[in-house]
Amino acid sequence: MAPHYMVVEHSPWLSSWFENCDFIKIPIEEFDILEIIDKYGLPQDWNDDGKYGPERYIEVHVWSDETIKRYGYK
Repeated sequence: MAPHYMVVEHSPWLSSWFENCDFIKIPIEEFDILEIIDKYGLPQDWNDDGKYGPERYIEVHVWSDETIKRYGYK
C-alpha cells in the first residue's frame, strides 16, 4: 500500500499544471476531513488565484487501496 495523492474537489489552478489531467470522484463521506472543510471551506472557492495566500486546494493522502479501487481507480 502506498499513499495516493489527491485533491478535494476540482482545482482549476492545479489542473492547469498538466495537459492530460484525470480524476476520480470519491464521496467526501469516505474521509475524516469534513470538520476542516466545514471550518475553512475549499480554498479553490475563495482563493483560486492565490490572492489570499498559498492555500489553493486541499491535498489528501489516501492510504486505502480498497477505497480507491471501489471508485474506479485501477
